[in-house]
Amino acid sequence: MIYMKNSLYILPLMAMLLFACQKDNQLQKLEKVDTSDVVYASIEDTQDTKTYLEDNKVLWGWDDEILVFIGKTLRKKYVVSSESAGSTEGTFVKDQNYDQIGSASHISHNVAFYPFAELNCKEEGQKYIIENVVLSSVQSYDYESFGWCAFPMIAVSADTEDVDFKFKNICGILKLQLTGCMPVQSITITGNSGEILAGPATVISAYDQEPELTMSSFGYTSVTLDCYGVQLDEDTPTSFLISLPPTVFTNGFTVTVNDTWGGTNVFETSKKNEITRSGILRMPVKECVREPQEGDYIDEYGKNHGPGVLMGETVWASVNCGYHKENFKYGKIYQWGRKYGQGYDGSLNNMYSEYLGHYSDASLPEISQGPVILLEGQSPDNADVFYAGAPEFNYDWVYQQNGRLWNAGTENNPVKTEYDPCPEGWRVPTSSEYKELLGFNFFRDIINGSLGYRFYDYSCSSYFDLIAAGNLDRRDGMSYNRGSHGCYWTSSGDDIYSFNVYFFTDNIGLYYDYYGRADGYSVRCVKDDRKLIPVESITLDKTAVTIEEGCVEYIPTTILPYNANNHFAHWWSDNPQVATVDNYGNVIGIAEGVTVITAMAGMQIATCEVTVTPVPSDVNIDYVDEYGINHGKGVKINGVVWAPVNCGYHAEDFKYGKLYQWGRKYGQGYSGDLYNENGNNVGTYSDAELPIIEEGGLSILTGSHKSKSNVFFTGIYDFSYDWLYPQDGTLWNTGSESKPVKTEYDPCPDGWRVPTYAELNELHQNRSSWTSEDGQPGRWFSGPNPYSEAVPQVFFPAAGGRNRDGGAYGRGDRGLYWSSGPYTNYAYYLYFNSSSVDVSYYNRARGYSVRCVQE
Repeated sequence: MIYMKNSLYILPLMAMLLFACQKDNQLQKLEKVDTSDVVYASIEDTQDTKTYLEDNKVLWGWDDEILVFIGKTLRKKYVVSSESAGSTEGTFVKDQNYDQIGSASHISHNVAFYPFAELNCKEEGQKYIIENVVLSSVQSYDYESFGWCAFPMIAVSADTEDVDFKFKNICGILKLQLTGCMPVQSITITGNSGEILAGPATVISAYDQEPELTMSSFGYTSVTLDCYGVQLDEDTPTSFLISLPPTVFTNGFTVTVNDTWGGTNVFETSKKNEITRSGILRMPVKECVREPQEGDYIDEYGKNHGPGVLMGETVWASVNCGYHKENFKYGKIYQWGRKYGQGYDGSLNNMYSEYLGHYSDASLPEISQGPVILLEGQSPDNADVFYAGAPEFNYDWVYQQNGRLWNAGTENNPVKTEYDPCPEGWRVPTSSEYKELLGFNFFRDIINGSLGYRFYDYSCSSYFDLIAAGNLDRRDGMSYNRGSHGCYWTSSGDDIYSFNVYFFTDNIGLYYDYYGRADGYSVRCVKDDRKLIPVESITLDKTAVTIEEGCVEYIPTTILPYNANNHFAHWWSDNPQVATVDNYGNVIGIAEGVTVITAMAGMQIATCEVTVTPVPSDVNIDYVDEYGINHGKGVKINGVVWAPVNCGYHAEDFKYGKLYQWGRKYGQGYSGDLYNENGNNVGTYSDAELPIIEEGGLSILTGSHKSKSNVFFTGIYDFSYDWLYPQDGTLWNTGSESKPVKTEYDPCPDGWRVPTYAELNELHQNRSSWTSEDGQPGRWFSGPNPYSEAVPQVFFPAAGGRNRDGGAYGRGDRGLYWSSGPYTNYAYYLYFNSSSVDVSYYNRARGYSVRCVQE
């Protein structure tokens, strides 16, 4: 059922020739009631009209009101009964709360007027005059109908006993039919000879006669139809019905169409045209066009979609990226960071996720396994290829991952790149811009035949739509959920994933989340104030390098012009088994061989040949621990080879390694609290063997004896909380920081030693976030190289420690690692937990971990 409150719909085809013929059979009379509290209003024949339509029948509206004069000129208001709403014959009940006003002069017939207004009626002979009728110069658009009070009618009954009113139309109709792609704000009709079209008027009518309408000479010469952004269709005409008094346009008239984008289309006819009472003047279909303006959204097909919609501080495009009316009416589907989108071929659902059938765009994607290098994924030759993401690459389509593909700037200062799929002057929105949008009022709706959400910004009287276009799955490229789900990318992300906004049309609400970048989602562009300045060239300072296995070589780049938007290179290796490279140009030697490293900025590339040589055998020896177990070679970071496990490590007995007092040969086990990677205390933890606690402040001979290997000596205040008296700062290094010399008290295996302060300090410069490895909380450290999974790195578990009194604490919560470097009466150590990393110094009686380095 179509409800059109207080508006008029004209029946189609021959029925629109109003009063051209009479029906052979009259409408059945309603049973009369002997009171003036109830009156009746019926349709005299099928050409009469009223307020809304159902199955080509004109029906009374739900809250229609009429002005009635019964036997005298007192004004009365009658309201349609609830039983009559939706019927061709109406019963109207008097509004008892309305005060009757008028001269109370007797009249020979009953008179009714629609719509209700406080008008006066007087009788002259057999005719009745309604004065001070006002035809509004501003009408409101209603779908396939008229706005409220736009089309007046009058009825004169047979006598004062007759309360069965048959209304007759007073005005005529101008029907405009428009096509285009813009939203219509208003339409104004003006006669070319200054004809009066609105304002004060007088209506004269008599029983069984056609009414006459006389306009005042002080009226308006134009009528405006407020349309509030009615969206035109490019192919199917949209009808606009405008009520006008019977008028002869002797020199034609002018139609001015204003769109919400600030554009105007003017259509003019100089021919004589006439508006007749109850007649329809149909105008030929007219196309509204917009000349391209700077900042308009002009899509990849050259179609102009206007200046967009202002919502708060952001201007949003009026259609999805990749939209085409015939081929991609939901827009294309994009993998995050890619220039080109693909079509959809999958289920079409309703708002309750119920399957309606199959839906296919004009062009369907070819599914290929990812990840691929950036050059392949951004090539126009592969525009129709969807690259499935693999779980071992975080479900991304590109190797290696890069969070700046759509935004080379920041969240608050976004900078569009060449990979952005939006037209010139537009870009993919940031997370902040979507969060602003989600702050507006919104509700679920059917939008141009599709389900979605409509957002309203009441401060600037604008609205904006997102439709449920569905998605392509990152794992296999399969299409799902068109019509029931909407998923829209932002240009923002973290190191692995990217953020998006999604909604389910069967739930009231929208959600903000992050997903794998190989997913295929929609893009809705926002206006960008700056122009894209593309990269013209990229050069590498080195075109060939030779590095050892485990070593890092930084390759500087020069990107021109210097003001190019995408002043950031994306790197990859032709053979990651030989050498890898991170997103900063740090090349890491993996295994002996030759490969090519490529840097890409914008659509420009540069290469460097990398030769990796093996590490000399006399430099990198195996780490064989005190139990005779071989843990293999260590990890070389900037020339320093770090042991693969903590000193004293044993898989069953001491899986975090042992805890050592500074300068001692032997370490002891741990027994104390245990924490998980979330910082929650999960109980206690004990190594296989626990130390005996004895008072410290003893000689080196006693403290270093093997018989005391499982004894922890407390620190004595009088001896600077050292376990040793007198103190000795050379117990683990009799050389210097630059040339360390291992001592007999060093706990590391042959060929390995305790690291110097400088080595430990360099290692902690770059590291991973707090993480867990084999169930042990801790951090990965990569030294001077910016941390990524591709660079050489070593994992330090949060093994905890012992206080100078022997109490154990912090396993799983913090890591404490000695260096061989003394500081006055103390010694340097590395400290880290889930929130901080630092190198400091503390008293030497404490029990900390040791991670050895190769001599």
